[in-house]
Parts: sequence; structure tokens; C-alpha cells
Amino acid sequence: MENLEKRLEQTLAQYELEIQRLKAYGEIQNLMGKYETYRFTPAGMSRTYELFALWRDDCTLEVSDGNLVYGAEGIRAYYQNTPPNDGVGSALFDTLASPCIQVAGDGKTAKGTWASPGLGVGKLPDDRHMSCWCWGKYAIDFIRNPDTGEWKIWHFHWFRLIRNDYHMSFTEFMEYEDRGDYERDNPDLAKLRKGPGASELPPVFHQTLSLKKKTHPFPIAPEPYYDYDGDPRWQYGSPELEQEYGIDYPDYGRYYNVNYPEKI
Repeated sequence: MENLEKRLEQTLAQYELEIQRLKAYGEIQNLMGKYETYRFTPAGMSRTYELFALWRDDCTLEVSDGNLVYGAEGIRAYYQNTPPNDGVGSALFDTLASPCIQVAGDGKTAKGTWASPGLGVGKLPDDRHMSCWCWGKYAIDFIRNPDTGEWKIWHFHWFRLIRNDYHMSFTEFMEYEDRGDYERDNPDLAKLRKGPGASELPPVFHQTLSLKKKTHPFPIAPEPYYDYDGDPRWQYGSPELEQEYGIDYPDYGRYYNVNYPEKI
């Protein structure tokens, strides 16, 4: 009888965990939907930091070719201290497509990738307005707050594939960017790379679509896993792919907690 009770307790605990993992999938989708909703206007953008795991020392943000943003204060500054914008003629409209979410077997963390076609219009530092298509992919680690049960963004990486002016085709713009003319004609964009809260470290990897380079496969869709060591290198698939595309992590180890759940 005692053995039967133990088996029943184990079975019930397993079912409860599986239910929590199923619920996590929807909660993470809603979290990302809220992220995109916040980003639509400058006022909403200033609240985006609320969606991150601010109780963690090692929450990180990599956006396109911008420098690595690290820690709660850095992420808060990144979203709250962006250049002043009255919201007139400015919007970011990004979508979430092709989700691949893996919730850890222990239910404490999750990994997810999304494709994201979008558009944007905004004011540059010289008061000109820029409108563009902006398409890319997300690779994100999520972590469940052990006190509240809420899911939050832990490690965030936005891979930009194109940021294409409306009056050019994709290939025309790729040629324009490959020649370096885009940087020459828009010198103020370089100032945005190191925004508020950013460290001195460049992103681990940034490569847009190019007519001169082999198209990269990143981020790699996450595979099922039981527990997480805190290292976001899963998004690059394997050491062989890292070597093929020139990805390196010099001095980045201290920014990612590879001894999760211990604090760095």
C-alpha cells in the first residue's frame, strides 16, 4: 500500500509539472506579444524593461549591431533613456511568426525562436524621418521567477536580416549596404549602436543578408532539454557552425551565468 501511495504521488507530481509546462508555452507567447505591443510607440517602449528578469545579474540584451546591454540597470537604461521622441510619425510594427518554444523538463526555464517581419518609421538624431522594412529573427532565453511564477526574458538576441528602405528592392539595398554607402549616407545611425545602458562589448554575432556572404542559419531552433546551464550558445547550433561563421565569445563568459542556478 505504501509503494502504491508513493507511485501515485510521483505520478501526480509528474502530471502537475507537465500541466505547468503546457501553460508556460502560452504564457511565453503572451509575454512576447506584450513585448511587441510595448514597442509600437515610444511611450510603450519605455516600459519594455519590465518584461526582463531584472532580479538576475546576468540578464542580457543584444539588438542587431548594437553593443551588448548587460544587467538590470543597463536594460532599464536602454529602454527608459532612449533619445527623446514625441511619438509623432514614429512607430515600430513587428510581428511574431514561426514560433519554436522549448520549455525545460524541470519547468524553470525555456528557449524560443521567432521569425519577425516588420516595418518602422522614426526620427533620426538629425530630425529626418526614416521608414523601412525591418525583418529578422529572435532567439530568447526565458526564466520563471521563483517567487511570483511569472515568466520573464533572460537572454535576448535580435538578429536583423534586412532593414530595407521602401524605395529599393532587397537586392538593391543589399548592394547599397555591402558597398558601405548606407553607413556613409546615414552617419547618425552609428551613434545609435552604443545606446543608453550598452557596454563596450560588440554583439556576439551580427550579419545581415548580403550578396557577398553565405546566408547564416541562425538562430538554430532549440531542441528539447531538461535543465539549463545558463549558456545561450544553443542558438548557434554547434562549435562547427560557430567556427564556420566566425562566432567567438572572447571575454563574454562573465556576462552569462554558465553555472545556473548559481549567481555569478
